[in-house]
Amino acid sequence: MRMMVTMVFDSERRSDIVAHVPAERARIRELTAQGIIEALYIAAAQDRVWLVIRVDTGEDARQVVASLPLHAYATVELATLTDPL
Repeated sequence: MRMMVTMVFDSERRSDIVAHVPAERARIRELTAQGIIEALYIAAAQDRVWLVIRVDTGEDARQVVASLPLHAYATVELATLTDPL
């Protein structure tokens, strides 16, 4: 299944977030190479990101999100996507 992950970052923890960006980028590259992340979009204000991921279950999606270094600094929302018409 394909899922949209929305991550909205805590603006009060900006310095903590910036410190973890290199590790986040590395993990994103790994997940993309594995075919799990299909797309990544970053808001111009860099206060939120959207990921399109391919997983088997909702639990798999939660595990993918938990593996991202920045997940601890964000509010996360998951939505199952339908196939385009």
